[in-house]
Amino acid sequence: MNNKLYIKVCGNAQEANILSVKNTAPDLMGFIFHRDSPRHAILRELRDTVHEIPPRTRKVGVFVNEPILNLKKLVILCDLHLAQLHGGEDVEYCKELTQKSDFGVIKVFNVDDDFDFSVTKEFEDVVHFFLFDTKSDKPGGSGKKFNWDKLKEYNGELSFFLAGGIGPDDAEEIKSLKHDKLIGIDINSAFETEPGIKDVEKVDAFIKKLRK
Repeated sequence: MNNKLYIKVCGNAQEANILSVKNTAPDLMGFIFHRDSPRHAILRELRDTVHEIPPRTRKVGVFVNEPILNLKKLVILCDLHLAQLHGGEDVEYCKELTQKSDFGVIKVFNVDDDFDFSVTKEFEDVVHFFLFDTKSDKPGGSGKKFNWDKLKEYNGELSFFLAGGIGPDDAEEIKSLKHDKLIGIDINSAFETEPGIKDVEKVDAFIKKLRK
């Protein structure tokens, strides 16, 4: 990946909507394979659909403490480019997952005012990117922002994605963020008409605004 700010549209769960979202040309599209999520991607319904997403858009599977063999099978079946780990996966899990794998791994950390970024250090050699999301009681996104000034405390080596409550009116603030490791953003619930269904017009307008 180069130095541009990548846009990931996550939580896509319905065939026709996925095909519409892909036409907005996001850099990445995310599919949640956690059964407890209201945006759970059902494999038998989406397997053919995800193969219609053009190569320019990277496909990301979102997993929560998924057994490694199951995760790798889903990566192959859905032709995923990255696996996003949103649970309590430890360093050994990440190391085992990335060994002899040809897909990227994003490790999620849940951030609040008390978060200590030093905990990310031990993961730098076993994953490819971090994603910083708002701390929540349940796995997955909260739909709320954390204090983005907190990002100034991150001085790690890996690039990161920013998530958590990003909405249609946040493009200018995002463009004003200055951090040399910020590689992309993750949008989801603030762009939905219902869980798993994106408002394509809002997504399209936001992407165009952010890329100006």
